[in-house]
Amino acid sequence: MVAGLKRAKPVKHAKSTGGAKNLLAEELYRHVGRARRLLWTAAARCLEEQGESIFTWQVLCFLVRHGPHTQRDLAYANAQHPAGLSRLLEELEAEGLITRAADPRDRRKSLVKVTAKGKTRFEAASPAVWRGVDDALGALTPKQRVDLRALLGILVPVDLPAKSKAQVG
Repeated sequence: MVAGLKRAKPVKHAKSTGGAKNLLAEELYRHVGRARRLLWTAAARCLEEQGESIFTWQVLCFLVRHGPHTQRDLAYANAQHPAGLSRLLEELEAEGLITRAADPRDRRKSLVKVTAKGKTRFEAASPAVWRGVDDALGALTPKQRVDLRALLGILVPVDLPAKSKAQVG
């Protein structure tokens, strides 16, 4: 387990005002949020040990896995505010990790692409992320991890990286 991370203890709940269905929704919301934070923190700490940033890795990962995207889609996919992402992209562009150009489909938008240097940086940093995630998921068996991936894949399909199911119509 990654240093400083603690496993969540079962919480005794007060009666829900909306019944069992609402209590289940509340618990799922809380558990998914805590699990995301656990994974993110574990990966971030392992990257920081190498002098890398989780924010940089997330952007490079998305671009390597999904190809060029607009800044807006990239911000959505990485749960970043567009202004904060814009500042990060300026830094990544200055380091030669990404390029930005007008989107040929809509010249008002910027299309972000990973460079060969950015892909190399992503590949070098990825084992730290995998180590952090592996540590964070240490309580799960390999089969439970596969099952979790399948369940999450139903909720958040991999083929829709930049838009939620609710936005696709």
